[in-house]
Amino acid sequence: MKLTINESAGTITLTAVNDEDRVFIEAVAARTALLNVLKYDGRDSRINALFFKIDENRLTLRTETDADRQVMGVVRDAIFYGHTGGLIYLGLNVEDPDSIIVTCGRCKGCGRNLIHRHETASEICDDCATRCHHHYVQGHILSHKGLAEGLYCKYCMRAKPDQQLAFQKGMQVL
Repeated sequence: MKLTINESAGTITLTAVNDEDRVFIEAVAARTALLNVLKYDGRDSRINALFFKIDENRLTLRTETDADRQVMGVVRDAIFYGHTGGLIYLGLNVEDPDSIIVTCGRCKGCGRNLIHRHETASEICDDCATRCHHHYVQGHILSHKGLAEGLYCKYCMRAKPDQQLAFQKGMQVL
């Protein structure tokens, strides 16, 4: 499967490159209504695969190139830290019938599609987080290095700006 991220739209296009991939695309398109969730059902890093369930049927999303593996890692993290429990099906790609468009979450402020773990974990896009009237509290926060202790906004779940440097310079990861 070829995975392509569209940052501006907040979507991921899954494009079939072989018969196994086409079975995945056809099963999703036939059994899933728009905006329904393809439930995440684990992964197998030995074969570079993520598993999803649709109506008790287990489907395998497998990648073959290093670039696609990196995108699959972004997708897995966004699902794992997010609140949807899988991929949100947005429909078939009108430009290519062998591909579907999905996202990892939706912003609860504006409805924008989300594909990165810091957004899906809080269900707030970066634009809404910028407009947030922050109220900082002490606690655990997810950083790019993992779970850390610090001040974060209880509304948008973003770290206090002066704490960002502390995360990057090696704040103790729990």
